[in-house]
Amino acid sequence: MNLTVIGGDLRQVYAAELLALAGHTVKAISSAAPPLGVEIGEDAEEAAHSADAILLPIPAADRGGAIRGTEGLSPSALLPWLRSGSLILGGNLSASLVASARELGIRTFDYLNSESFVLQNAYLTAQAALGILLRELPVCLHRTGIAVLGFGRIGKFLVRMLRSLGAEVTVFARSGSDLAMASLIGVETKTVSQLSSERALGAVRAVVNTAPARLLTTAHLSHLEADTLLLELASGSDNLPPLPKGSSLRVLSAQGLPGKCFPKSAGRIVAEATQTELSAV
Repeated sequence: MNLTVIGGDLRQVYAAELLALAGHTVKAISSAAPPLGVEIGEDAEEAAHSADAILLPIPAADRGGAIRGTEGLSPSALLPWLRSGSLILGGNLSASLVASARELGIRTFDYLNSESFVLQNAYLTAQAALGILLRELPVCLHRTGIAVLGFGRIGKFLVRMLRSLGAEVTVFARSGSDLAMASLIGVETKTVSQLSSERALGAVRAVVNTAPARLLTTAHLSHLEADTLLLELASGSDNLPPLPKGSSLRVLSAQGLPGKCFPKSAGRIVAEATQTELSAV
């Protein structure tokens, strides 16, 4: 098949290379270094028109609505250039894009609707987060208090990794089944509602937020030890409260970790998900 990769980060580069090695004809519209076996194009319209499938980044668009890694090109701008029957693949595709594409006979596939992809991506995210904690904390993780907010896919993987290194983990979650599972793997559990107590976090050296919501308040921050690390893994920009003036707490916002920390591994799971979807056509 003729595939065109538009925008993205290094994971898109490695995905393009793997897809080319798998026998596809791949063209990349990107400022990144050209991958093995991939033609680098400059005309997005020409490349899109000749493509059987377009690969967009994960997520596909930045906050301004442009395809990530391009200079202002929006996903919807591609639609007039595509042939009926072609396929758009990307992460977190907007409902309006999907609807408009359907009207034109263009199919869409969202990587984030693939459970296999999401699980593998969550594992890479958790491993990268573990690396950040090992690098940023001034103490080893053994017997160190870590609070994890949320117990979804990333939280489950991360908690197991932390426990394997002897960290004293407390999980805050809403779901009774999540709390039961966390308890069964040997960590302390508290409900999200218990965060209403300003001292609920206890003596921790890091608070890792994996929940797509703001669960902490400024009042919680005043009870944390100096130099505590607040690590934000969820996609929201306002999930953590602003630090009080003069605070010694540290905040790290870490989104898109697979593409930043493990681009080759992240590119592999993109290529695998793409191959699976192309095979299903």
